Amino acid sequence: MRRELTRDYLHEEWSSRGNRPGLTKRALSEFPRGQVDWRQSDGHCRRPKSELPLTELNKLLKEQIYFSFFSSLFEGERLNIAYFRLFVKKSEIYQFIMKKTIVAIMGGYSKEREVSLVTGRAICKNLDKTKYKVIPLDWGKDGKFYLCKNGRKQFDLFGNRKKIDKVFIALHGTGGEDGCIQGLLECFGISYTGSDVVSSAVAMNKVLSAGVYRRMGILTPDFIDFKKGEWLKEKKKIIGLIKKKIGFPLVIKPVDQGSSVGVYIIRKEKELIPAIKKSFQTSNWLMAQKFVKGEEATCGVLEKNGKAFALPPTRIVANAGKFYDYKSKYKTGGSTHICPADFKPAINKKIQDLAVRSHRGFDCCGMSRTDFFVTPKNKIYAIEINTIPGMTPMSLLPEAAGKMGVSFSKMLDLIIMS
Repeated sequence: MRRELTRDYLHEEWSSRGNRPGLTKRALSEFPRGQVDWRQSDGHCRRPKSELPLTELNKLLKEQIYFSFFSSLFEGERLNIAYFRLFVKKSEIYQFIMKKTIVAIMGGYSKEREVSLVTGRAICKNLDKTKYKVIPLDWGKDGKFYLCKNGRKQFDLFGNRKKIDKVFIALHGTGGEDGCIQGLLECFGISYTGSDVVSSAVAMNKVLSAGVYRRMGILTPDFIDFKKGEWLKEKKKIIGLIKKKIGFPLVIKPVDQGSSVGVYIIRKEKELIPAIKKSFQTSNWLMAQKFVKGEEATCGVLEKNGKAFALPPTRIVANAGKFYDYKSKYKTGGSTHICPADFKPAINKKIQDLAVRSHRGFDCCGMSRTDFFVTPKNKIYAIEINTIPGMTPMSLLPEAAGKMGVSFSKMLDLIIMS
């Protein structure tokens, strides 16, 4: 017996059974207007050339929510599974059922807001639209979430949490990389990409992360740290400690900022106090770190099936500044990336090993990127780990992934699946 399945009939049946609220006629718009024969005349199931790959077939078999629905329409008659899947793939029903809703949160209130917006747009552009329904959100400075489209309309993220499969965090700096947004999402039971609250908070704090490196036996520069209140009360004492324990040249940097915001290289004593005053404008907690003379390098880490693997390391040559500062990172032509790095093979391998060790030591998830300095004597110092690396058109992580044959879209898939 042949059965005539039209769009209106399917919509009526589906809606009446309440199996998947929200299914509209638009989602069924690709169904044919006339008769559909999902069975071969001889009753056998052959695999058409354009049938879905085996992994997708297995995924479809698990989706009883709709397969059982279609099967029930045949009232016990044998359903040709292969042709059913082929038909579903060519219709919007496949995308409707299989697509995951990904909310990309960008912007935020940190000093790196503009960079985050660029990262977020790049992520939204490169997410595979056949796999994901993408909702780009701007986390405004007022703490509210706004749709990046539709005239910046406010979006109730937590009220819509049951409709969201995962949040892709595209935030940088305070509020985004320090565990704040992660904790907020966890309170509402919303799944998100990247590292958890504790890992994010520890990695973002340069004092705490230095302690992790030392306990792991990974070289990291010596430093002393001080807060604004201490500086105002004991300025001479702190300067004395810096001169005695660190010496010149040295680096002044905020403890809790990223993208080299508020970072200054100090070569003479007279430069120290002005640099500290400037850096205090970005944070109330600073560190004076021993300057490491050498080549700047970085190495990204991704995960597949729960196993971390290193990307090719990159040697960085700063063009826009004296070091890989904010301008060098985000200005077009601001830096030259040599990937794979042109160090000796043994050094490249060691950088990769250290990057994976850092990723595991900080208990990162999905992605990370660790920055290093390689000295003329081939000593490798870990400077910091980034739990949400930049993903702008000039960023290091997608560039290194590409060198390994992992496209931007595939890289995002790996991050989402981890």
